Amino acid sequence: MENLIWFVVIGGLILGAIKVYDLFFKDAEGTSNKKASVKKEELQFHYTLKLSFLTHSEKAFYTELQRTLGSKYIIFSKVRIPDFINIGVDKYRDRTSWLLHWNKIKSKHVDFLLCNPATLMPEVAIEVNGKSHETEKMIKRDAFVGGVYKSAGIKFVTIKVGESFAEKVQSLL
Repeated sequence: MENLIWFVVIGGLILGAIKVYDLFFKDAEGTSNKKASVKKEELQFHYTLKLSFLTHSEKAFYTELQRTLGSKYIIFSKVRIPDFINIGVDKYRDRTSWLLHWNKIKSKHVDFLLCNPATLMPEVAIEVNGKSHETEKMIKRDAFVGGVYKSAGIKFVTIKVGESFAEKVQSLL
C-alpha cells in the first residue's frame, strides 16, 4: 500500500512539472521552440494580390458581356461549380457516392455565370477557352462540366479565344 501511495505522489509531481513546463515554455501551438513557431506563423501569410483577376481574353469577354447583357443578367466570374451546383446524392446516406461526385467538381470553376437578376438563379455557364483547352485533359474536363451543367438544367457555352466576342455574346440574347 505504501508503494502505491509513493507511486501516486511521484506521478502527481511529474504531471505537475509537465503542466508548469507547458504553461511557461510552450507556445499556443504546443511547440517549445519559439523560433520554429515564429517561422511557421510567418509562412502562413506569404500572400500577395495578383496583378489581374481575369486573363486578358477573359477581361475583353467580360467587357462585351457587361456592355451587351448587363441589363439582362447579373454577371459573376470565376465561380466554383459546387457554389451553384448541388450533388444529387444524400451525403449522409451514401457518403461514398457523394464524395465521388464531390471530388469531381470541388476544385472546378466556371469563367462566367449569368444569373437571373430577380432570383439570382444561374442560367448560363460560360467558358472562355484558350490554347490550354485543346489538350486531351481539358477536352475531357470540358465535356464533363458540360454534362454537369446539362444535368442541372443550365445552358453551357464555350467561347474560343480568337472568336468574335461580340457575335458570341449577341447569340446569348
